[in-house]
Amino acid sequence: MEQYGKSPADSDEILWKAIENLSQVLELGDYTPETVWSLTRALRNISDMDGIIEALKKYADNAPNLEQEFLVRHYIVDNYSLLREYEEAVKWHKDLLQKMRSKVPPERLLWSLSDSCMMGPWKECGLLSEWVHLG
Repeated sequence: MEQYGKSPADSDEILWKAIENLSQVLELGDYTPETVWSLTRALRNISDMDGIIEALKKYADNAPNLEQEFLVRHYIVDNYSLLREYEEAVKWHKDLLQKMRSKVPPERLLWSLSDSCMMGPWKECGLLSEWVHLG
């Protein structure tokens, strides 16, 4: 079935070219939110979760502001949780909370703590009681 005059094969080719171009832009140091979020969305379309995590990690170290850094670190935990890599999710969540504790308002930390993708890894690692005392 063609959509907008393009065949599925054309759409796949366009998607792969976009991923290639966005990856190159990121490698050149363009860490704008638009570049990173566009790349992660394209990678999600091909189910490349490892690629998403790597792009997010690069962005975490180069985010243009505190809100973007907070969000990207939160989404790293989300993606590890979705992959069921619970130990990595807990490690990154602890790091997020430690790095952001004095930088963001308490309600932002509470938002991250209350997210179900955040709680699951703690539970799976047998650390639910530790998670409960973080708030």
